[in-house]
Amino acid sequence: MLRTPCWVCGIILLLASFPLWAGNSEKIYYFGIPPQQSAAEIARRWTPVMLYLSQKSGFHIQLKTEKDIATYSQILGEGGYDFGFSSPLQYIIAHKKNGLEAIVKEQNGKTIGLIVVKKNSPIQSVEQLNHQT
Repeated sequence: MLRTPCWVCGIILLLASFPLWAGNSEKIYYFGIPPQQSAAEIARRWTPVMLYLSQKSGFHIQLKTEKDIATYSQILGEGGYDFGFSSPLQYIIAHKKNGLEAIVKEQNGKTIGLIVVKKNSPIQSVEQLNHQT
């Protein structure tokens, strides 16, 4: 199995985030994407979305990601992107920390999440949460 060298992935991301209107002095809006796949895969999946959004909105929207989830979550929570893609947990943290608001949500989908309790919690099954707030 061939592995793509890191510098190739870096170049792909750099090219994916290069503004289509180079030399234009208009503001660039950054759209943060969590690094849940390789840089090459993020570029492959998200570059067409950024191009579509740029064309439809008339704004210059650039793909941006980070080296790891922790860094991405921190920057998202600090309002470091103009737009961002997040998990429900990342959104809750960013909303509480900086008042960020969701403007687009999944339609007719099922959001999947985790319920976590301490080992010694009296809650040991999800059924114990029935009719609770």
